[in-house]
Amino acid sequence: MTNDRLPVVRVAAVQAAPVFLDRDATLDKLESLVADAAAQGAELVVFGETFVSGFPIWGSVLAPVDQHELHVRLFESAITVPGPHAQRLGSIAARHGVVLSVGVNERASHSLGQIFNS
Repeated sequence: MTNDRLPVVRVAAVQAAPVFLDRDATLDKLESLVADAAAQGAELVVFGETFVSGFPIWGSVLAPVDQHELHVRLFESAITVPGPHAQRLGSIAARHGVVLSVGVNERASHSLGQIFNS
């Protein structure tokens, strides 16, 4: 092997909370965090599971009959892929010259309420 050096990729693993169940405010926060990471040289910016916009922890602590309002709020804060909010994530990545990995709640296209952790 003539070149034994592997390419170096600067990665920012973002440990931050979303703006719970507020997709648009979460995307605004994400954009600011991506800008900070890119300014510090990150090429890959990674956010955690369901960053947009929150993990449905109530599924483990509330009876199903008590989860309806929270599920509606979760569904309303989820994104459609493809769709305008997924497009916004792509635009944020392009504008800052990074690869972006973001956990999202994704609306199922075949359902009026099913959500995927994507």
